[in-house]
Amino acid sequence: MPTSKRRHTIKPRSPQSDTAADRDRKIQRLAQTTATLRDGAAHYFEITRLTSLKRLCQDHMIAQRFALYLAEHAQAQLQVQPQSRSVEPDEWAHYLTLADEAVTAMHTYLAAPTAAHQTRLNQTLYRVQEAQSETDRPLGKFTVRIIRSTHLLVIEDALRCFTESEPGYWAYQTARRYTERYNPSYGTGLISESVPMLEDILQFWQAAAAPAEAGAESTDDLYLNLAYEQLHHIRRTYQVFADKQPVMLYDLQEQRIYAYPYREFKTDLSERSQTILEEQYQHAIANDQLVVFVRDNEQRRLVSYSLDIE
Repeated sequence: MPTSKRRHTIKPRSPQSDTAADRDRKIQRLAQTTATLRDGAAHYFEITRLTSLKRLCQDHMIAQRFALYLAEHAQAQLQVQPQSRSVEPDEWAHYLTLADEAVTAMHTYLAAPTAAHQTRLNQTLYRVQEAQSETDRPLGKFTVRIIRSTHLLVIEDALRCFTESEPGYWAYQTARRYTERYNPSYGTGLISESVPMLEDILQFWQAAAAPAEAGAESTDDLYLNLAYEQLHHIRRTYQVFADKQPVMLYDLQEQRIYAYPYREFKTDLSERSQTILEEQYQHAIANDQLVVFVRDNEQRRLVSYSLDIE
């Protein structure tokens, strides 16, 4: 059975502090807030409507996945946003580069949470923060940080979900930056212009609450069904190391996904299993597939499947 040497990990699902019923109630309340603003039944809610995200994000892994999700959306919006008149072209290009570096660093850490990748996150956070570090004291009393790109600020807060010790708080702050808008009639909070961003958040949590419904296939094979439930995460992890064409492993008890170098993984198998894997692996590569093993230590089972990469 494969050992843990030089393995790359991601934890796709972790137990939450709330029960499933508590989580579903929070998601339903978020859906009601979004629908109310969308339909015009209300025009403003205080940002505290999002504080339930602190509870939903008590687990580091789910908080980091959520933060990365928002960072990716912020990056996409930054890429299509017209350049601000207050920012020079080279500085704007620097913002785009930093956004790409930050999202890549978060992806890489989730796939392989090593000390080196943690250091990379810290360094990236420092550069992102420095890009908007200018301050002013307009009233002579309080120092105000000048922000020229809210999208880059969202990405900065998302990075803090990976570097700080309070994931729930920073996940909430990231969502707050992402959704909060200003209207002179109501002030700053959740308004009609916040609806597209709220829908993004709602989409994440609805998918997280029902992973098996998010395009997963169903078969009579228990382990294959479990692999399908995590297929999105398996594929995302595979893509991080796609140039190495790794063998994937989903550990049921640990609830973790590993990406192994093929030759290293093969060496840990019996001679017969090595022969089977070699044939399966070569066939999978030739057909744009990946090989994923599902490991069940309680039942002493290790089974493999070939699944489409996309």
